[in-house]
Amino acid sequence: MSDRVGRYYNQSVDKAWIYSFDIENKQLSQILEFNGLQQFLDPVISPDNRYIAFTYDAENPLFTFMTSLGLIDTKSNTIIRLTEQLKLIFPKWSNDGNLIYALRDYGAYRQIYSINSKTKEISQITDASLNIEDYAISSNGSQLAWIGQDCHGKMIIRVATNYGKNVRDIAVTPVAAEDMALSEVREIDWSVPNHTENMRGLLVLPLDYKPNKRYPLIVDIHGGGPGAHIWLRGGILVNSPLEWQLWAAKGYAVFIPEFRSSSAFGSLYIVKETPDLINDDISDIIAGVDELISKGIIDSNRMGVIGHSAGCRRVNWLIVSTHKFKTALSKEGWADEWFMSGAEERNIIYSIYGGHPILAPKNYQKNSSLFHASHATTPTLFLMGNPKVGGIDQYNTVRWLYFALKAQGIRAEYIQYPDEGHNFERLANQRDALERAIKWFDEHLNSVI
Repeated sequence: MSDRVGRYYNQSVDKAWIYSFDIENKQLSQILEFNGLQQFLDPVISPDNRYIAFTYDAENPLFTFMTSLGLIDTKSNTIIRLTEQLKLIFPKWSNDGNLIYALRDYGAYRQIYSINSKTKEISQITDASLNIEDYAISSNGSQLAWIGQDCHGKMIIRVATNYGKNVRDIAVTPVAAEDMALSEVREIDWSVPNHTENMRGLLVLPLDYKPNKRYPLIVDIHGGGPGAHIWLRGGILVNSPLEWQLWAAKGYAVFIPEFRSSSAFGSLYIVKETPDLINDDISDIIAGVDELISKGIIDSNRMGVIGHSAGCRRVNWLIVSTHKFKTALSKEGWADEWFMSGAEERNIIYSIYGGHPILAPKNYQKNSSLFHASHATTPTLFLMGNPKVGGIDQYNTVRWLYFALKAQGIRAEYIQYPDEGHNFERLANQRDALERAIKWFDEHLNSVI
């Protein structure tokens, strides 16, 4: 495949292609052309060379929100769509050409599925608390092997039959020390307003959890923007799920929610309506928090929230749109699409918001943390990188929000790391950021324990 990808490229004329290459004659031939950023086409040829399986978003050419599975008939160059509203990646053919395996994003864990290339029947192959990162099919087609990570950071290689039976581990690499106490992690689901399917997410229980006790809560909102999936990594260091265990050991519950813009629960909402994406994501998160409160797990007076990157964008909206949280940590994100989309050409952003900011101002302003900053009441710690070395907020929208909070007498701190970009990489800075976060949350949430 071939594509053109770039944040600042003129996406209005972007294309992606699937080609065949004749090795003997050294000739490249175009099979199909696609509009938009279809950068996950992943074409794979069938064993008999008749069909090419690939993943694409059939509803929306601009983003790979919902990567459906399709077949190209190489004789006619026509497309046969095999799946609808399943977020699939990394297709691979079975040896006999009857099945196509793929990974599906749904809920907290990525699992292996099979799709019958003739009947379109879909079967789930794996079902374990493991986020599968890659998989392989044995040379004789009788076995599958996969590698994944669990919520305690363990990397596991597993094998099973090609139908997912007789599962066994052949390698387990723990990250935590042997004497480190680890708390329970549950996958949970909850209903949300204006959406047909339940959302899913993770709940990390406090160490030595007692059912009849209410605990302070930290909500960790993942980043990645529309189409992104839950990552098994905390929002401050952004490199390990053991960060959640730190909070659990201190007596906090940690909630890692999924929300509708991930499209793991269907993308038609995003594609066919004028979405209220940021606000609806927050609505999904709040619904999950309310579910935990109603079950008697959470102390509603001691709740905080963390967000990195696009998760930070959601946190910045949350602190001006709701008063449910006692404190927040906003890390290396942005606060508004209005200013940055007006300062540079961003055709993909225009497609989401219905045009250039000057042509569709209300669509941008309705979820802008800056235009609604007067409603803020939440004390917030801002941890930011330097836009000159890779930080994301080059138009200082978060700094604008910080001063808006300060002007209203709301406690806020803005810490910029001049030698860091979007992900903090230097050990001293990582430690400083984590220690600031611990102090901030303990002061605002843990003082009455």
